[in-house]
Amino acid sequence: MTSRRRRALTWVAVSAGVVVAATVGAFAMMDRTPDVPDVVGQSVEDARASLEALGFVVEFRGESVPDDDDGDHWTVSSQDPEAGDAGEATEVRLWVSTPVTAAVKACNVPTSVGDNGSSVVLDVEGEDYGSGDLDYVQALCVLTELEMPDSVWSKMEDTRALDGRQTADWDDVEVTWSYHPDDGLDVIVELTD
Repeated sequence: MTSRRRRALTWVAVSAGVVVAATVGAFAMMDRTPDVPDVVGQSVEDARASLEALGFVVEFRGESVPDDDDGDHWTVSSQDPEAGDAGEATEVRLWVSTPVTAAVKACNVPTSVGDNGSSVVLDVEGEDYGSGDLDYVQALCVLTELEMPDSVWSKMEDTRALDGRQTADWDDVEVTWSYHPDDGLDVIVELTD
């Protein structure tokens, strides 16, 4: 076999190897699951849109989960898998919360969140036995987590039984409260639009 023919066969073999490697690499890239973006801290709507655009199925987790029509106040608090290589995952689980659910959890307050994460009743104890479930420190913790202005707390502290139900709001939070020495301070927190 001549050297010319040997070079031609070598060239053909190398070229065929490159084509095969490129083809295998292209098919491997096509089957690859995209990286999972970091959606922690994003609104539910934005996180869902980002993940579904990449082909992921989104599943919400948590004590409460958003309905289709009340996702405005919900944010992603954690995700699984975390941001980065998804491996073979096709589903992303999102743990979500509202400011109310996050505040109650952060303060470890033994009370139930209502209205699918958008309200809570803080029933602070009074002088009568069994008048409330919480003490002032627990209620103040929840309200502080919700970034209640100091002026609203001052109004709550100054409320008398004769004043009836009082109201204040800030950002997307509305608070109503009443006070009686026997019954204690009763606070209703609601997220507004």
